Amino acid sequence: SGSSSSSSSSSSSLSGSSSSSTSGSTISIEQQYEILNSVSVSTGGADGPELQNWGNESISFCDWEGIDCDEAGNINMLYLENQNITGSLPAAIGDLTELQVIILNDNNFSGPIPSEIGQLKNLQYLGLFNNDFTGTVPSELCDITDNYGGVLQSLLVD
Repeated sequence: SGSSSSSSSSSSSLSGSSSSSTSGSTISIEQQYEILNSVSVSTGGADGPELQNWGNESISFCDWEGIDCDEAGNINMLYLENQNITGSLPAAIGDLTELQVIILNDNNFSGPIPSEIGQLKNLQYLGLFNNDFTGTVPSELCDITDNYGGVLQSLLVD
């Protein structure tokens, strides 16, 4: 499977919760590939090693560096810390409905933080610090709750 690294620069720990989503429908494997490709295109690729195998459809995206998936093959974690990624984060990231963890710390993302991240009802940890995002933190991020009463446990921005 993909990266199993844990964030060493974060002072917060992740919950071991693994409840499955019942909010909305899960998107297809093809749609997940399209969204990951939109991340790669919108960021202009990356110089860091994490995205070197991105776009290689001869292997499952679950085996791409920086991605972990659940048993059903749905992306539940993006771990792309310190990869020299530039560009904007596409709104389509909000369509990856099973995401529980997004760690994009220490890159060069720019532009606004997409409010569509607020659609990720399973999101428990969002690390965006040490980037060049502009604007304010979208209010939609404050409203993330899942069907079990869970909430976004950590939001790291600067």
